[in-house]
Amino acid sequence: MSKDMFLDLKKNIFKEKKILKELVNLSENLEKSEDGKETESVNSQINLLKDSLKKENENLGKLTEGISLIKPVGFKKEKESVKNKINSKKAPEKKEEKENIAYYLKKIKISDLEKDFLKRLRKKERKKVEKKRRKTNFYVQTASRFFSSYSRDILSKGFFKTIRTDLMKASISVPPTSYVSMIIFTTVLSLIFSIFLFLFLLFFNVSLFPPSIGTVVNIGGKFLSIFWILIVIPV
Repeated sequence: MSKDMFLDLKKNIFKEKKILKELVNLSENLEKSEDGKETESVNSQINLLKDSLKKENENLGKLTEGISLIKPVGFKKEKESVKNKINSKKAPEKKEEKENIAYYLKKIKISDLEKDFLKRLRKKERKKVEKKRRKTNFYVQTASRFFSSYSRDILSKGFFKTIRTDLMKASISVPPTSYVSMIIFTTVLSLIFSIFLFLFLLFFNVSLFPPSIGTVVNIGGKFLSIFWILIVIPV
């Protein structure tokens, strides 16, 4: 078995693990989803990932078609002693190769891989991502609460056509509606912050060296010098 074939097997298995991880995250989001449209979107993403997993499994089958662990028998008995000496030197190498092949052949059983990987993934990563997930979920839920209907309208009109594919490529397990809601929510928060900052700087002069705050005399001139804040920060 060639080194390139080993590398192809490893890459294929890595892709399958990545897809399974995304399926786990989407399944958890599906359980928490209360919005019908969002549930439909998550189910659609899950089906796409299942199709991708099926294709990767088929590719694995093609990669392993030519693998054989059976050692060919020599045709001439008079050469057996010579072959045995040569093979004895290569025995550790062949043993290691067979062990590697057996290892990867075990990996390509998708049904076993799914069961084992999903169990270990849930136990190992649950504690690590729990805090981060809580913060993310809170932000997503807050954004969806205010802007989910508006986001659905935007998506239905043909905007963000590639967002579903982009999210899958980036391994972001967030439904398109929720992701667009977060974009809008973040933009609104930035706009509010920029307005407060603009008003503060419009009436007050801030100096860092030395630290001090004073009132502005020429408000018109100050307005022209800081109006860009209202444009740059939200963008």
